[in-house]
Amino acid sequence: MSFKNFALLFPHNSFSDFTFVCKDGSVETSRAILFGFDDNFRDYFLEHQNSRTYECSTLDCADINVYLDYVYNQESFKVDDNNIFQFANVSFGLDDINTMAVVDKWLEHSDEIKYHLVNLLEKLKLYEIDAFDSTDPEILFDIFDVPFRSQNNHEFICITIFLHI
Repeated sequence: MSFKNFALLFPHNSFSDFTFVCKDGSVETSRAILFGFDDNFRDYFLEHQNSRTYECSTLDCADINVYLDYVYNQESFKVDDNNIFQFANVSFGLDDINTMAVVDKWLEHSDEIKYHLVNLLEKLKLYEIDAFDSTDPEILFDIFDVPFRSQNNHEFICITIFLHI
């Protein structure tokens, strides 16, 4: 199905016959466009032929609007830093494999995300079970000693750990 002219319908409610009911309001759209675009909604509409609403109690209207922007403007739609979180919310809130694939693709190509993930992984190494094997046991006793922790600031404790690992 070609979506070339669907973008013209997006800001107008004249063809709306379906409503997403969100936790902060509702968003109207077209059943026909959702039916043609998304297999999940096709199956939903075939099963619930008289349904005019879809409950999205975990999603905000802003999330659904980003999703509809994607549906109506698929060829020109760009996932970016401004809409990625709403788009990810939709992919999990609607359990939609197509939007999850778009989020995954964005994550693969986002240097900023990779940078944060590498930093998180580096921090997680401290929590590995063998991370403290080479540490002097006396240092470990000090670190886990309540009076020691209450008398010293966290920066000093972290420096103590890193100097002895």
